[in-house]
Amino acid sequence: MSRRGVIGATILVVIVAGVIIGFKLFTSPGAPGGMPEHITIAQAAERVGQQVKVGGDVAPGSIRWDNASGSLSFILTGEGNRMPVVYPGLAPKDFKPGSALVVEGTYARNGVFEAISITTTSSPLCKACHQ
Repeated sequence: MSRRGVIGATILVVIVAGVIIGFKLFTSPGAPGGMPEHITIAQAAERVGQQVKVGGDVAPGSIRWDNASGSLSFILTGEGNRMPVVYPGLAPKDFKPGSALVVEGTYARNGVFEAISITTTSSPLCKACHQ
């Protein structure tokens, strides 16, 4: 390979590596373009109107289904905090009282979290959520 070909190949490798690194930086948790895996209920209350992912547990006795609107409501708990959640859809099949969840949506000014997705997890979500 000629000297010019080696230089061209080197430049190409550097450009590809830069694109990959840049993509990882801007899509990783906590990065300017990324979204953390989840935050606590207290942190969500500080981000009214922003789309966030919040971790916690379903409070026993709080699950309600509204046939008229086809929506699910429940209380998410964590770190001694409680947050009412409303979700316009069916819960995941392993959703139950005490389930560890990550809910994604918006914390509204009225104090209700308007979820657009619910994900259950069998492992503890984070140390902060389960103290």
